[in-house]
Amino acid sequence: MRPRSPQSSEEAELRAGARAGTWLVAALVVLAGPVACSDEREGPPRVVTGVVTEIDGRSLTEIESFTLKDGSNAYEVFVDATIDYGFPIGHLQSHRVSAAPVRVELEQRGTKLYALSIRDA
Repeated sequence: MRPRSPQSSEEAELRAGARAGTWLVAALVVLAGPVACSDEREGPPRVVTGVVTEIDGRSLTEIESFTLKDGSNAYEVFVDATIDYGFPIGHLQSHRVSAAPVRVELEQRGTKLYALSIRDA
């Protein structure tokens, strides 16, 4: 059997560098995993403060939904007839006309967003 020749210092450095590179790549994959997964939809926000831009309903007092604009985002928000919002729901018309902002607590039900509370902002 032939004795193993001692490694040159260059070979040793190359192998050490390769091992370090492998560890670096593995660490990046582990750390990047949660970031890559965070791109998934988290759902709508729980609270939005914005301006009422549109109102849909049968009359001024029977509002079914309204559009709430928050910066570049717009949300169609449905009104739950069983919730007492603390004011006549038709008051949203004055917010639409004056562009006075409202703060709306939201709940997703299926594919729709419902207002749980609506307050002046």
